[in-house]
Amino acid sequence: MCNIAGYEVITTSGYSKGFGYRGELSGEGDHAWNGIKIISKWYLVDCTWDASYVDGETYIKEYSTDYIFINSRDNLFSHLPEENNYQFYYP
Repeated sequence: MCNIAGYEVITTSGYSKGFGYRGELSGEGDHAWNGIKIISKWYLVDCTWDASYVDGETYIKEYSTDYIFINSRDNLFSHLPEENNYQFYYP
């Protein structure tokens, strides 16, 4: 949809601290999210995490907007891209 609307978009693969996270990164990434470039700035979006959540062992299908235009620094607490340049955070 972003491409149709004329926005540059990338898919970023990496690691997440979501359901099943045990305190360490596995050998391979376990999640993907998007970066969308709007007026020369990159924004992070995770449609998967906005579609639902897990409460204990129960899957709850509930839409939210918590992971649309995620602050890139805050995103690092729950998402770690395999490639550092896709963090979009430069301290």
